Amino acid sequence: MKKMPDLRYTQSQAQIYRWIEEKYPALFAKIRAQVKAGRWEVIGGMWTEPDCNLIDVESFIRQVLYGKRYFKEKFGQNVDIAWNVDSFGYNWQMPQFLQGSGITNFVTQKIGWNDTNIFPYHLFWWEGPDGSKVLTYFPYNPTSALRQFSSGSPTEELEKVSVTHFDLEKCLSVGSECL
Repeated sequence: MKKMPDLRYTQSQAQIYRWIEEKYPALFAKIRAQVKAGRWEVIGGMWTEPDCNLIDVESFIRQVLYGKRYFKEKFGQNVDIAWNVDSFGYNWQMPQFLQGSGITNFVTQKIGWNDTNIFPYHLFWWEGPDGSKVLTYFPYNPTSALRQFSSGSPTEELEKVSVTHFDLEKCLSVGSECL
C-alpha cells in the first residue's frame, strides 16, 4: 500500500484477521492503521464465508454475530456489507438473516459463473419471503461481462464494465435512493 497510495483494499472474514492478530501483531497494527485511514475496508461481517445452503439459521446468525462483534471490538467498525463470493447457493431467507443482523448490503459473484441460466441483474433488491430486503450486487467479471455485452470487441466490452462499476460506486455513495 506504500507503493500505491491510491489503492483501497477490502478483506472479509474475521477469522483471517484473528490469525494475523495472533501470529503477526505488527502487521495487524498496520492493518488497523490502514482501516483508520480509510484505505482498508473491513467487509463481510461474518466469521468466515460460509456455505449458505447447508448451514442452519443458528449457524448463520452466529457467523454474523461473532464476525460483527470482532470487527467492532478490533476496528470500531459496524460492518453492514455482507461479502460471500464463493458459495454454491443461497438460502432464500438470507435477506431476513442479514437485515435482522444490521447488514443492509450483500456482494457475491458465484451466480455469474452459470453459463446455462445467466442471471440478468448485477444490482438489485433481494427480497426474502418475509419482505426483508438487502441491496445486492454481483460484480461483473470478464467472463460474465463478455457474455452479457457481446456486441463489440473485448476492449469495448470491458470499457462498459468499467462504466458500470463507476456508476455503482456513485450510487452507493449517494445512498439507496438512487435506485
